[in-house]
This record gives sequence, C-alpha cells and structure tokens, in this order.
Amino acid sequence: MKIARPGPLLLLATLTLTTALPAGLLAQEATGIRGTLSVTQGLEWSDNRRLDIVSPGSTLTSVTRLGFGAISETRTQQLNFNVDGSIEGSFGDGATDQEDFRIVSDSIRLGYSRSGANSRLSFDASTTTREIDDDVIGFFVNGEFDPNALVLDGGEVERTRLSARIETGLEGPFGLDVSARSSTRDYVDTTDPELVDQETVSLDATARFRIRPSLALRARAGMSETDETELGVVQTTSRRYLGFGVEAESAGGLAFTGDLILDKSQTDQDGVEVSDDDGVGFEVTLEQARPNGSVGFEVTSRVDNSGRRSSARVLRSIDMPTGALSFSLGLVDQENADIEFTSSLAYARETPAGRVTANLQQSPSTDAGEAFLNTSFSLGLTRELSQISELGASIEYGSARAFTEDDADRRATFGVTYQRELTRDWDLTAGLEHTRVDDADDEDRSSNTVFINIGRDFDFGF
Repeated sequence: MKIARPGPLLLLATLTLTTALPAGLLAQEATGIRGTLSVTQGLEWSDNRRLDIVSPGSTLTSVTRLGFGAISETRTQQLNFNVDGSIEGSFGDGATDQEDFRIVSDSIRLGYSRSGANSRLSFDASTTTREIDDDVIGFFVNGEFDPNALVLDGGEVERTRLSARIETGLEGPFGLDVSARSSTRDYVDTTDPELVDQETVSLDATARFRIRPSLALRARAGMSETDETELGVVQTTSRRYLGFGVEAESAGGLAFTGDLILDKSQTDQDGVEVSDDDGVGFEVTLEQARPNGSVGFEVTSRVDNSGRRSSARVLRSIDMPTGALSFSLGLVDQENADIEFTSSLAYARETPAGRVTANLQQSPSTDAGEAFLNTSFSLGLTRELSQISELGASIEYGSARAFTEDDADRRATFGVTYQRELTRDWDLTAGLEHTRVDDADDEDRSSNTVFINIGRDFDFGF
C-alpha cells in the first residue's frame, strides 16, 4: 500500500527517461532494469493553507501527481535518473490570482554508483525549483538544518546539489576516501531579507594505513567555502581542518577512534576579513559491543565561525525481537553561551496489527556564524484495520533556538490518515492535519487541513 504524505500536499512525481540511460549499461543485464509509472489525483481543503497572519482564508486545492521512474542495476553498478513535477490549482478566499493551475515544484536527479572488490564510486546530482508557499514547513531540508524554514514569503527557491565520492583500498593496508560536494540556493521574487542566496563547495579526504587488522593510523583534511549574498554584500565563510588519528579494536569488541584536529575558520565581507577563529580540537569515540546491541561514548571539541563548541554524550542501542531502540544523553558547551543538555531517541516496534515509531533528536548547528540548538520529535502509530486498509496517526514537533537567545521558532503538526486499497492497483488516502507555528519574531499562526487522493503505481521491467 502506498504511503501518501498529508499536510501541504507537495506533489512529488518521478519521471525517468529510459532513453537517457547509456545503451552499454542497459545491455549488461536486461533483467536489472525496473520502472514505475505513478498517477495520483487529490483534493485538499484548508482554512489557512499559506499560514497567513494578515488575511487568512479557506482554500480548495486540486493536487496532481504524475510520474515515470526507472533504474538500471547490475551486480556492480546502479544508475537512476528521476524528474519530479507537481501541479496545483487553488481556489477560495485564501487563494491569490497567481494560484490558478500551475507547476509548483519540479526537480531532476541523476545518481550513479559502482562497487568493486577493493573500491567504491558514487555520484549524485540534483536540481529543484519550488514555490516557497508550497514548501514543507520544517527546520530540515533534505536532511540539512535550515533556520529560515519558517519564513513564509512569495516567490521560488531554486536548489542545485552535486556530490561525488571515491573509496579505494577497502580491503588493503592503505585506503583513501575522498568526497566533494557543491550546492546552491537561489531565491527568486522574494522580499524577506532573511532569505539569502547561498553557494557552498566542500572537499574532504581521509587516508588510512592499516598496521594490522585491529589497528590503523589515519590522516584527515578538508575545506569548505560558503558565499551568501544579501543586499549586494557577499559574505564568504571558509573553513579548513587537518587532523591525525588512530582506529583500534580489541578482541573483546571495544572499538576506539581518536583524532587531534587543527581547525581554522574565516569570514570575509566583500573581500575584507571580519572574523578569524582557529584552534586545536579533538574527536574521541568508544563503542563496546554487547549481546543485544552496543554502548558508546563520544566527546568532541571543534572550532568554527561561531567559536568553540564542545560536547559529550553517552549512547546505547538495544536490539529487540520485534524492534529496536537507541538513545543518547549528552551536554554541549557553545562559546559565550550556557551549557545545554542534548538527547536523542529512536524506537521502532512491529505489533501484530501495526507499527509504532518514535524519534527525538537534539543537535547543534551553525548558520551564518550563529550557533543553533535544534530539536525535532516525531511519533507515529499505524494500525491495520483489515488486509486492505489501515489507520495512522502522527505527531511532529520541531524547534530552532540560537544559543544566545531564550525564544525559539517552533512548529507542531498532528495528523490522522486512512488508507485503503480500492482495487488491486488503486489506493485511496484520506485524512486531516492541524499545523501550528510559533515564530519568535512574529505572530503565531495555525491551519487545519482535510485531504483525499487516489493513486496508482504501474510497475514494469525489461
């Protein structure tokens, strides 16, 4: 049964052009080519879909998902190419003149990976354009923290990402791991000054020399550079690091890694240096294998353009017959700020009639030279009503707070979803969702949404 995401129904469609795959790769293993054609049509009603403070209003939105995806896979390599698109049309008091039927998001992604006996290679590229009004309201975008995710404005955001990684010497005495990444974020037709264009490039490398199977020496080096353009001023933040360390494992299952690292971070505005931070840092981890999981300890101290950040935490993972549990407790000390507690929790359990999941994550991050403490929590319950239907409920919470401030931006969502297989091929999804946003710098707002959609996936292979 397909899982349809509730809330602001981002229309995700996957379009993969089989003809774009290299003929040589297709011929290697014809049985390794698979594809999916997806069609979804839905309706969504909301009393404040755009979370407008000044003039909220009800909106009826037609949502359409179309997709065609394929993947070519052999024993040693995999290639996939995806094109996503979303079409919406909104009507009602809360809709604007620009919200007639239109493409609200589209993206293209290309991925390739190859594995050998002693090496691995991977490449990934993607580009995405999305209306900001239709963006997911949260603090993490593609897994990366974004403190501006609660900023609601008109216009579009365009993102591009490139990444490549090569690993050699996986089974030999000497190994090398090199990864490179590049990303851009451009805002089009926006007015909020907090929405800043950004370009980032980074390169990381680790060389490892294995003295014996249980002991290895390693050297690490890396750099990153971020350009942010605001009101014509370009701010460049660069970071460099160089470290040396050791990896070891005892016969009793105790694993140890330790690195001594030299950090350097610099911030310039239009070529003029405005800050320079450097220092010696370290990272140490211990992990002891247990019959039902593991116990670990981590302590780190690093320097970036927000100053020195030191942290320590204890970790525990437990394997259970019907699920798994992992959690951690720790402290983080940010320069010129009070010590904060951090924690994490991941729990999943299969029941005879469904599934229970719970996740909690508290972690620090740095954005534009400012340190944030981020919290995210989710709880999900799924219960099968019959062989063809199920009922689900979820709670999601997220917050972002600067270390030097007491107020935080918060978002909470509660949703209930019903899913049913109408036929062997067609699925129905219906539900409701309540969203509330507490903005530290603006008025609070909320929305209530009811949605229904039907969809089908057509699978094929060659």
